[in-house]
Amino acid sequence: MKYYCPECAVRLNVVNPIDAATQNLTGSNYQFEKFVKHTAPIEYKGIVSVFFWQDYPLYRDFTISGSLSGIVQIDDLDRRNLIWYAGRDIGITYENGIYKLPNDAVKVVLSDNPTGIHAYPVNFELQYATLCLACSRPLPS
Repeated sequence: MKYYCPECAVRLNVVNPIDAATQNLTGSNYQFEKFVKHTAPIEYKGIVSVFFWQDYPLYRDFTISGSLSGIVQIDDLDRRNLIWYAGRDIGITYENGIYKLPNDAVKVVLSDNPTGIHAYPVNFELQYATLCLACSRPLPS
């Protein structure tokens, strides 16, 4: 995994997220399914991360914060995710319906796809971000 601070990501053109503030984040069937899965899931099979709140405005705000201020994570398949550290617990991860861990960050995935962009809560420590690859600044900063 590679990680970049927001400033270096913009400067190096590493990621070009869409403007989440102007998007309907439940506008496609895919996005609506992800919104329900991460705010009011019907089932808890496998690993499911759920925000504490079920309202769309807060989900949108978390997605916007991640898009504008998140660090960039590039995985081995060259997928670019944005991770924003919230500084407080904002959700929970369940594994097969059993509490696993608290979440204090938001991961925005498919950030450059207007019909795919969505967010879910994650535990920041498990993202293993330490230093920006470009400037060596500690993450989050």
